[in-house]
Amino acid sequence: MTPVCLGKPAMTGRRSQSRLRLCLHAKLITVFRTWDAILADLSAGGAMIALPNEAKCGQDAILTWHGNEAFGRIVWVDGRLCGVSFFDPLPRSVILDSRRLDEANHARNDMEQRRQFARTWVTGGSRTGMTE
Repeated sequence: MTPVCLGKPAMTGRRSQSRLRLCLHAKLITVFRTWDAILADLSAGGAMIALPNEAKCGQDAILTWHGNEAFGRIVWVDGRLCGVSFFDPLPRSVILDSRRLDEANHARNDMEQRRQFARTWVTGGSRTGMTE
């Protein structure tokens, strides 16, 4: 499926800026509603956001995540994913801080999986750490 905005296919092809793949909790705020969202990728010029339901293309929006915020416009929608183009480029420091947050988030998730494995094994679960 090709992302569409206002009846026209969204731009595709080479990106002018590299994207950082993430999985961070965020909020996307428009005049009409606020979504709890996942910041899926980020660049100085925009972001891809995963939402619980479809957004409307062409709306101005504020994206907030972990104390950061960026103002922009929803420029494409593809089901529950949408693209936000920022009005002003993000500073490199914000992108690097977001990468560190994402890495710390993955480290916490990995540690929790190890704890669950150990807990299951100690309490008599299977030797693989999985319960039957």
